Amino acid sequence: MGERNEPQPNITLLRPRPDFYANAHPSPEDILLVIEVAGSSLDYDRGVKVPLYARAEVAETWLMDLVADHIELYRQSREGQYRQVTYATRGEQISPQAFPNVVLSVDELLGPSCQLAQPQGIAGHPHTRRVKFSTRGNPFPSGETNHWTPPEAEHYNWAQPRDDNDWPTHTLGNPLGEVSDMEPVIRNVSSFAAGQPGRLISLDDSPPTCTMTYSVIEPGQTSAHHIHEWEHEVYVIEGSGTLICDGKEYPVRAGDAMFIPGNVDHYTLNNGGQGNVRRIEINPLIAAQSGGARNDGGQGTGQPPVIRNHSDLNSETGSQILGPRDGVPTYLMLYNGAMAPGAVSHPDSGGHTHEWEHVVFVLEGSGTLVCGGVNYTVSAGDAVLVPPNTLHQWRNETQAPMLRVTFNPLASAAHEG
Repeated sequence: MGERNEPQPNITLLRPRPDFYANAHPSPEDILLVIEVAGSSLDYDRGVKVPLYARAEVAETWLMDLVADHIELYRQSREGQYRQVTYATRGEQISPQAFPNVVLSVDELLGPSCQLAQPQGIAGHPHTRRVKFSTRGNPFPSGETNHWTPPEAEHYNWAQPRDDNDWPTHTLGNPLGEVSDMEPVIRNVSSFAAGQPGRLISLDDSPPTCTMTYSVIEPGQTSAHHIHEWEHEVYVIEGSGTLICDGKEYPVRAGDAMFIPGNVDHYTLNNGGQGNVRRIEINPLIAAQSGGARNDGGQGTGQPPVIRNHSDLNSETGSQILGPRDGVPTYLMLYNGAMAPGAVSHPDSGGHTHEWEHVVFVLEGSGTLVCGGVNYTVSAGDAVLVPPNTLHQWRNETQAPMLRVTFNPLASAAHEG
């Protein structure tokens, strides 16, 4: 795979050659299938080796994720990327592209489920886990660790894997904790009666950090006038008007993100002459847990809001339309911009996983959220709660751009970029 790259897959299915590859190593053209078995090496295998195989145009790669307990199938390498990524879970069957009549059980390939011990921690890290695999957990049906010949491929051979001994005890330095199999929450603004606030993400959905509400302010009307100890983050989807904070007026318009600090008297007036003001509002959990503000305003601290339009984003701000630099205490707001038709997030790794959740609102267009190996269609007006520790990926398989705004816990800021 080039002069500087000679990876050592766990298993390689090769085309037959008279010398059985004694005289030269196989080239990518010789490789029908690569299988990587990933435990402690998961991040490296998915983030480095799979993209390497794609760039070399290896026809098919399987990544056996022993942490998430599934198999990732990478196919159709074009322009240095695998264009098709699917996920096979227990109870399903899969076949190599080279041998479509060879049907393999995911359960047999993965072996018995890994038994996860209580988190032990490395250097005091609370989320590190120790995972022990036994020979009964060997993913190869023959029980051997060096080769396996499919019934219809007696003349093909599997290359020697990197290790030829029993599966050891691995320490997974995994700061993500348990991998979740939770489904996302998807709820559209059309689910709510006109004139009623739409509780898109509520306490009933068990969000870890924040809730999301959709509201419409008609011309000449205002939002609730109140003061409370928690902050708001608001995104204006449509229309224009005036935000009044502690008696001072601030113009707002479509595309504005607003951070309204806690203990500030505030309300929004629709006086922009552009029809209804449509907006989403994000609150920390305490807002709903306390029953909300029950007042008509009061004396505030005078701290001004932060108002920033998505058009103000640049190379310095990145996608953070509201973030730590603005003093936000709980969550940040990301403007994801236009996801072009055919675009896929994290194409090299088939998605990503992290310890925080996403709360997303789809502003325009539609697309696909792949979450835990399942495809979910999302469209304009959808609020989406992507659970933490869940492998997920966004795809735009339509002919129009998709726009999103995303809210993440503040702790995620250290991992941005």
